Amino acid sequence: DHTLDVLIGNQMLKPIDKNKLTFWSQLHTSLLNPYYDPQNRFTVPYYWGVYGIGYDADQFPEGFATHTWELIFSTTPCPGAHICMTDDPREAILIAAQYLFGTIDALKDPVAQEAVKQLLIRQKKQVEVYTLARADSLLQTKGCSVATIASPEAWRVSRLSPQIKMIIPQEGSFFIIDSFGILKDSEKDELIYEFLNFIFEQESIKHHSQMYGFCSPLTTIFVPSQNEFCPIDQKSNFDFFRPVISDERINEIWTEVIAA
Repeated sequence: DHTLDVLIGNQMLKPIDKNKLTFWSQLHTSLLNPYYDPQNRFTVPYYWGVYGIGYDADQFPEGFATHTWELIFSTTPCPGAHICMTDDPREAILIAAQYLFGTIDALKDPVAQEAVKQLLIRQKKQVEVYTLARADSLLQTKGCSVATIASPEAWRVSRLSPQIKMIIPQEGSFFIIDSFGILKDSEKDELIYEFLNFIFEQESIKHHSQMYGFCSPLTTIFVPSQNEFCPIDQKSNFDFFRPVISDERINEIWTEVIAA
């Protein structure tokens, strides 16, 4: 989303002709009109997911009394737990802000930025590894017992290892929506629309959703076993990893965290 915000802001994409898309009326309305493209003039939402906390139920057989980001930021709910934390600076900083303040917009205040930095520095004592790409395998192999994870990866690994569960924190979480845009200089628009209509066919969406765990963008495709991983009805409690502070400031904070 923050990448699309840059592409649209720099006028690098051309408007989408929705009349050439055979599936537009089947899209989940909750995926439409995001902050970076309020009228979907330039983007078409594709597969999506939600950020949450994955955990190994073998190590926490009774689950947790409350579903909160505190599980990765405090030693109290998960004493001795080996934590896998995302290695994406933007994600880590914004998740910490959501936990501390209930909104990532708090980061516009330098005082809040300092509080987030100190929280992440304290958390380091519990972090076994910083990674996003390997969160699912670390849970599966019991290398970590708790991990920040995106719902597609959590759902996919839970089918192989049913003891892997995912919760969505009550403070609010984050949407991840893959989207398509057409570059302004493209001269292959007709082929692009043909391609989009092909990959949005119901059989294609269903196949890839089931195989890879992606949440379906179409209301006509429903995978029952994905319910807990694709809670579209909770959309009002989800934000995006929006650019509320500059990339430069994010890098400064993260460098101080890692160096601490």
